[in-house]
Amino acid sequence: MRLLPVFCDWLKVADSAFTYQPTVWRSSIMRTTGRDVDWERRAWVDFKQTSSASKIRGRFLETGALNDDGRQHGTLHLDGNLGRFGATSNLFGLHVRDSAERVLDLLGKSTDTFFENPLALHLRRVDLTCNFSFATAADAAAYIDWSAQHHIGRATARHYATGCAWVTENWSAKVYDKLADMRRHNLNDLADELQRREGYILRHEITLRTDELNRLGLNTLDKWSPEMENVIFSEKFAPILRAENLPSLDELAETLPTRLATCLQAWRNGMDYQAALRDRRISRATFYRLRADLLSHGVDISERCNVRTLNIRPRLIEMQPLHQPAWWESERAA
Repeated sequence: MRLLPVFCDWLKVADSAFTYQPTVWRSSIMRTTGRDVDWERRAWVDFKQTSSASKIRGRFLETGALNDDGRQHGTLHLDGNLGRFGATSNLFGLHVRDSAERVLDLLGKSTDTFFENPLALHLRRVDLTCNFSFATAADAAAYIDWSAQHHIGRATARHYATGCAWVTENWSAKVYDKLADMRRHNLNDLADELQRREGYILRHEITLRTDELNRLGLNTLDKWSPEMENVIFSEKFAPILRAENLPSLDELAETLPTRLATCLQAWRNGMDYQAALRDRRISRATFYRLRADLLSHGVDISERCNVRTLNIRPRLIEMQPLHQPAWWESERAA
């Protein structure tokens, strides 16, 4: 099975297994512009590209412990899009492990800072993202509207101007217009070229915070791989990610037990199950049992179906994962 082109869009790190030379870190910060290193004020390390809005911030908290060779122990905090360094935009990026290792390598070479076991690095936040291409802006907008009708887990979608989002205390997810986002950051020419070559682009993105990473057992770098990124991403977005051979509602109904098929068809034909619950035409136990059983098939009967019975076939919107095209790197290098 071909993996989706999922990559890491943000990492937050906090780990105490670093050692470094106190004379470097006590006196200044490191700010990078391109590949040039400038030393400025105390305590913070900033990686900043002048050609983009990307910034990575880092700092040490000393523990007071010293090695025999005089190296200081401390807690390293990093927070930012570690994989974006040196890129004009964040349209494509690196995997979780590659993103972290890239910055750790840069730190080691520039500041004599080293981590005892890079793969044991503790993670406090991980953002995963994937781009999808649509034939037209109208198709992309229709997909956002359709996505906003679905729950992800127990979270209800919040619609906004260019997308929709599902927010909980431990994780959040969103689908949004990536071309509009690029234009908001003054990347108009790049957005136009991307749309001309690849179609209209939407981005799916999830943020996993500390408690969610702990719950999933993914709070250290060694737990991550491209395959694991795909598993986490696909499971989270399952209600709105559709396979190419998605059955029609009638085809789906034929595969379900009679009670679920009857419920599905009634919902499609306009049955308001929330109203039926309030009128006591259906018991709470039955309502929530039917809802739970149909949610796994991407149908939520707590929301009314917004498609009426028609004598025409609804339009099928095709959505394709956007892998980094060959022309992208050549355009950036030009």
